[in-house]
Amino acid sequence: VVSENAVEITRDTDKQIEELYVAVGDTVRINEKLFEYDTDTLSLTIDKQELELDKLEQQIKDLTTQVKDLEKQIKTEKAKKEKNQDKQLLATLEMSLRQVNVDLTTATYDKNALQTEIKYNKSMLTNAAVRSPIKGTIRSINENGSPYITIQQAGSYQVKGVLNELSLNAGIMEGVGVTILSRVDPTQFWTGVVTLVDYNAGGSNEQ
Repeated sequence: VVSENAVEITRDTDKQIEELYVAVGDTVRINEKLFEYDTDTLSLTIDKQELELDKLEQQIKDLTTQVKDLEKQIKTEKAKKEKNQDKQLLATLEMSLRQVNVDLTTATYDKNALQTEIKYNKSMLTNAAVRSPIKGTIRSINENGSPYITIQQAGSYQVKGVLNELSLNAGIMEGVGVTILSRVDPTQFWTGVVTLVDYNAGGSNEQ
C-alpha cells in the first residue's frame, strides 16, 4: 500500500548540515522544517566577499580616474603643433591608456561576478532551512546517498500487487472496480478501481 505521490528531497553535499529536525515515521506539515545547513561558514564567506567587493569598487574608481587623466594628457599633447609634439610621450600615454582600460574591464567583470556570487550566497543563507513541500510521512532518510529524505504524501492510497494468469483471466483489467479485503480483519475492506495493469513488471507473473 503506497500513497499516490512520494517527494524526494536532495541535499547540497558541499555544505554541512547543522541540524536534522525529522526522523523516519514522523508526520510533517507543508512548510515544516526538515533540516538546516550550517550557516557559520557561509556567513564568513559572504563577509570576505564583501570586503573584496569594496576593494574592487575602489580599484574601479581609481582606474576610471586614471583613464580620464590619460585621455586629457593625450588630448593636450595632440593639440600641440606638429613640431612641438613629443611623439615618444604621446605613444607612451596611449599605451598606458590601453593597459588601464584593460585593467578597468577586468576589474568590472570581477566585480559583476563577485556580486552574483554574493547574491547567491545570501539567498542560500536566507534559505538555509529546507522545508517540506507536502503534507506526509517521512519514509526514509539516507545520510550517505540521494535522495536525502523521501516523504510519502498523505491522502489517497494505491495498492500494488502481483497477479497470475488466472486472476487476469478472471477479468482484472484497467477501469474495473475491485474490493480489497484485509488479511488481518475480515470485516475491513476497501473499494477502488484498477488504474494500471503492467504486463512488463517482472518475471513470469504479471503486476
